[in-house]
Amino acid sequence: MPDTATTLVNLYETKAKGLYHLDGNPGMSLYEIGLALRALLNAPWQVGAVEEPHMTLLMSDQRVAVTSIRERLEKA
Repeated sequence: MPDTATTLVNLYETKAKGLYHLDGNPGMSLYEIGLALRALLNAPWQVGAVEEPHMTLLMSDQRVAVTSIRERLEKA
């Protein structure tokens, strides 16, 4: 969240107009993020993957860069 907040403040301060999609987890599934956060926080969560078909509606916006959650988790 700090990385997303920093990016939003930067967009506001530069008076950037338009609609933006901030993507701080490129290439990571919700399952992978859950596993990484469980390990980082030493949480007793049960995290499971599903094998059913799913549709990905993620959009990419090359105009805005947010630090990847993968980088944040690797530094922790």
